[in-house]
Amino acid sequence: MYDRMFYMKFLPPGRGLWAMGSPLVHERGVFAALNNCSFVSTENITTDLTKPFEFMMGMSMVGVGVGFDVLGADKLKILKPGSIIPGTLYSVIGDSREGWITSLKQLLNAYFIGDAIPQFDYSQIRGKGEPIKSFGGESAGPEPLRKLHEDITALLNKKIGKLLSITDITDIMNMIGVCVVAGNVRRTAEIAFGDYDSEEYRRLKDYKWNAETAQWEGSNAQRADYG
Repeated sequence: MYDRMFYMKFLPPGRGLWAMGSPLVHERGVFAALNNCSFVSTENITTDLTKPFEFMMGMSMVGVGVGFDVLGADKLKILKPGSIIPGTLYSVIGDSREGWITSLKQLLNAYFIGDAIPQFDYSQIRGKGEPIKSFGGESAGPEPLRKLHEDITALLNKKIGKLLSITDITDIMNMIGVCVVAGNVRRTAEIAFGDYDSEEYRRLKDYKWNAETAQWEGSNAQRADYG
């Protein structure tokens, strides 16, 4: 194996070559960064709730490509977020992968189980252009995360009382991917698996339809932006 690697006959996965020996792996134990690809199912979304979306964000943030299915469609009813006294529920987002993922979970739980949406505090997130020491590259600042929160809110506000659809699952996954890739060295690779007999699933590959639909209220984002 050494001989073949030395003479470039074959090589280990690119992610392994890139991350092996880095502080991300040896100091923080993020061994997922050594993997090229992963997969998560939404089939058990009524019990898993936010976990598939958390998985997508976590794996994408360490450079792993993620496949997901849309088997959770038409199983989970979108709820109206709970009420709070204005200014009483805060969530200070930590300047870490875990902090970003926790904020995603809190927002989705407002629509999945009826929690209140906290007032997010982005002040602890390092500024745009500051170095990311353990992973490499530069911070994109808090704006991509703020935009993710805004776009998910705009999407799910229009779905209250309805079932989470194939399109909704895919849109949220793609929004997460755009958030992760924004302004950094990372690239987000996703693939959505569905039933080819489903007209809704096949329609997601129709670029003309994507370009003409889904400007979410309260957001400048359009589905075509997430293609």
